[in-house]
Amino acid sequence: MLGGKRSRYFIFFGIVCIGISLFLANDAIQADEKYGNLSSTLYVGGTGAGNYSKIQHAIDNASNGDTIFVYSGIYYENVVINKSISLIGEDRNTTIIDGNNSGDVVYINANNANISNFTMRNSGNFYSGIKMYYSLFNSIHNCIISNNGKGVHLDSSSYNIISYCNIYSNNYYQGIYAENSDNNTISYCEIYSNPYDDIMLDSADYNQIYNCNLSDSGDGIRILYSYYNEIYDCIISDNDYGILPYFAENNQIYNCNILNNTVYGVYNFYSTDNVFFLNNFIGNAENVYSVNSNNLWNSTQPMDYLYNGSSYTSYLGNYWDDYTGTDTNGDGIGETSYNVNGDNDYYPLVQTQENYLPLPNIVYVDDDFNSGTPGWNYTHFNKIQNGINGVAENGTVYVYNGTYYENVVINKSISLIGEDRNTVIIDGNNTGDVVYVTANNVSIRNFTIRNSGNNWRDSGIKIRSSFNHISGCNILDCYDGIYTHFSYSSNNTISSCNIYLNNIGIELVYFSDYNNISY
Repeated sequence: MLGGKRSRYFIFFGIVCIGISLFLANDAIQADEKYGNLSSTLYVGGTGAGNYSKIQHAIDNASNGDTIFVYSGIYYENVVINKSISLIGEDRNTTIIDGNNSGDVVYINANNANISNFTMRNSGNFYSGIKMYYSLFNSIHNCIISNNGKGVHLDSSSYNIISYCNIYSNNYYQGIYAENSDNNTISYCEIYSNPYDDIMLDSADYNQIYNCNLSDSGDGIRILYSYYNEIYDCIISDNDYGILPYFAENNQIYNCNILNNTVYGVYNFYSTDNVFFLNNFIGNAENVYSVNSNNLWNSTQPMDYLYNGSSYTSYLGNYWDDYTGTDTNGDGIGETSYNVNGDNDYYPLVQTQENYLPLPNIVYVDDDFNSGTPGWNYTHFNKIQNGINGVAENGTVYVYNGTYYENVVINKSISLIGEDRNTVIIDGNNTGDVVYVTANNVSIRNFTIRNSGNNWRDSGIKIRSSFNHISGCNILDCYDGIYTHFSYSSNNTISSCNIYLNNIGIELVYFSDYNNISY
């Protein structure tokens, strides 16, 4: 009897466990279906059992979130992508979709589709290698798109990315044509030998084009009835027209090389309030021609920059190969303006734009650095003051072990950080203040600061500002260890410092309020 009861118990327990398992599995399947976690990989070409022979057949049998991997080969078909899938070729040079001179090679009307590692070629004459129609958040990556009517056509399609593609010899129209398409990104592409335009923006706003080479076409970039686009870090060369804004407004073009274009570098036609700065205009038949246009030819705000090893702040214009003005104060900006066919570049560059470096956010100081050190006088210095002068506002100056004989002035909001408080030494050489802080929101930590001058109120650290933080420092052999200047120095914090062998350790003078001193 007992054995029988035990058997029935185990049978009942087993049934319950199976039921629970099936219930949980069903819930997991429903959750995966709901949240798109049940993705599969389908294969086209190759020799695997069950592989598809046509890309379209795999797409038709795929679900949202699936990946279709296509082996090398030539696939003569016109592909329609109407699902959120990833279509990946084995090798962009040998995985070829050939439209056989009919229709669009690839037509996308889904969102969140990704295509990479293909050659798309031989669309119909008035069709495209890739066309997106009312399609969002797609990615085209590492493809070759050639011998089509258009290379890529974005029609009412936004938030798409085209990157690392070679788009060339599309024989009827543009390399990339974006119409009524906003917030797209085109980057790291080689686009060339297209009869009309390498890129045409037609009623297309807020797009970004950067790090592209655009050459040997009718126009490098045509901007037609389009606004608030950014074009930067591009080489636009050997076209008829480099950039053609046509009824275009509020676009920004900067950090570009506009070179050797055979008619105009830039042709502005009824286009206003576009901004051009930090571009090189070299070797164009004529750099700029404008018709009823009024644009800005320098940065909209002063910029911090490093030029010939020194830092400056100014508006920055463009480099013009036919500019004849002079730079008398050595800041890299010509003293006279450059006439831009009715406008003016009031801050023309006397050298090409790559000589005007943005200040880095972090620099390094070591007394052993020299002219052979990579980044010398840009990110690497052997004087603390040079590092401070060369770093961006709110940046960091990191100082390696050593003894630095200098008097340091901190006139911008930065963090000055030593490698070790006992072995990174700023020595004032018995002259003046060792460190003088005139900016707010400065942080100084991990230094030995010693040997100010012996005059009244010569200080290890003199603070004439507020909201600064001094921590983890040794401060010694100064008249004042730390001195806060009267009425200008409040809300500062001094913590975890050793302040000794000074005439006065810390002197808070006149209305220096709300300062905090702690260990």
